[in-house]
Amino acid sequence: MHALHLVAFVACAAIKGGALELPSLASEVQLVGFPGDQTNYNESAPHMRWTGHVGVRFRNAPQDTVFGFTPDTVLRNDMHTLVSTLLDGNSFPGKVSNDFPDFEDATYSPFGVIFVFWDIKAACSEKDCGLSSVRKDMMDVNKSYAFPPEAPLKYRGTAYSACTSTWGESCFNCATYPKSVGLPIPEDTGMLPGYLEKMALLHGSFCRCYKSGRWHSKSDCWAERNRLLFNHCTFEQPVEDL
Repeated sequence: MHALHLVAFVACAAIKGGALELPSLASEVQLVGFPGDQTNYNESAPHMRWTGHVGVRFRNAPQDTVFGFTPDTVLRNDMHTLVSTLLDGNSFPGKVSNDFPDFEDATYSPFGVIFVFWDIKAACSEKDCGLSSVRKDMMDVNKSYAFPPEAPLKYRGTAYSACTSTWGESCFNCATYPKSVGLPIPEDTGMLPGYLEKMALLHGSFCRCYKSGRWHSKSDCWAERNRLLFNHCTFEQPVEDL
C-alpha cells in the first residue's frame, strides 16, 4: 500500500466520540491514561485534570466507552473537597462507569495533555479479557476506592490510609482497578505519573498529545512537568504532521 494511502487509512481507522478521537484497538483490551496537571490546576479543577485518570477499553464494547473506577459519593460534585478527603487517606465505595467524558474533558486543557495507550498483547486470564467482570461491577461492585497509600504521605505528610492493608485486594484506584478483573497493569502502587511512565515503555504502548480539544503534534505537549513521560513515549502524530 502506498505510504500516503496508508496514512489516510490509519486516520480513517480512528474512532471518534465527541471531540476526542480515540485510536482503534490493536488487541482485545486496551488501557488508556493521562497524568494529572498539578502545575496549572489545583484540586478544584474540573473532572480529572488535576488527578489524572486511567480507564479500560474493550474491542467488544462501544468504541467511545472508557470504563473507569471512581469513588461513589456525592462529593464528585465538589472536587476540591473530594480530592482533599482522599488525600487525607480516606476511602469510599467504588463504582464503575463509562468515564469517556472525563477523558474528553482532559483534551480541552489549553496546556496540553499526554494520553498513553497500551494495547495488551498478552493472553487474557478470562475469555473476554475481563469485559464481563467489568460489566458486572457496573451493576454491583464490592470494591473500595482510595488514593494510593503513598499519596497521603506525599501530599499531606501523613502515613494514614484506610486501605493500607487492603490495597490491591479489595481497595483500588483507577490505575489498579484493572488488576481486579484479571488484567495486567504496569505497576501496583497506582501512583501517577510513574505508572504511566512505565506503561509507555511496554510492548504495544504509544502516546498522543491532545490540546484545546484536538490531537496535536507531540511538541505541543512538551512541559517540564511531563519531562519523564514525554521522553518515555513513542508518539503517534496527527496525519497533517506526517
